[in-house]
Amino acid sequence: MKLWLVCIVLFTVSVLPLSVFADGAGHEHHEMTPIPANGGVEVNCEDADVPFSYFDYKHCTLHKHGTVQELMDRSNTSCCDGENSGECRATTVTFENGAPVALIDGKLCPIPADKKIYFDLSFPTGVQAMVCAAASWDVNMCPSIYCVAVAASY
Repeated sequence: MKLWLVCIVLFTVSVLPLSVFADGAGHEHHEMTPIPANGGVEVNCEDADVPFSYFDYKHCTLHKHGTVQELMDRSNTSCCDGENSGECRATTVTFENGAPVALIDGKLCPIPADKKIYFDLSFPTGVQAMVCAAASWDVNMCPSIYCVAVAASY
């Protein structure tokens, strides 16, 4: 039985990921306390135990480090949460036949041409790229991609 829970994301001073739910692949997403919108405030949350590139992978670490806020500031959008119902996750970005692709939920997904890839953001140790994308409820399809960032050394 799949547990579906609708989350409402409120924007005031903070972004509020609210809930524990399982995605279509059975990965559990953990409840987190409010994540301040300014990267300078301590964040009290923990990363979900999900595989690399899956929805929520290193989500909290990216918030704690300030990478998500930096991307939202640079892109001038709330691409990671909010109107797009997306979530940031650590991943890899490569090129296939000259076109950028991101590993999302274990699949190589093309990054749409209208999505700018942001470089030179500050990343936590061990993280080289981040994508903000919707949850992938169909294992055969790539989710919508909203924002992409890669480390300067990438």
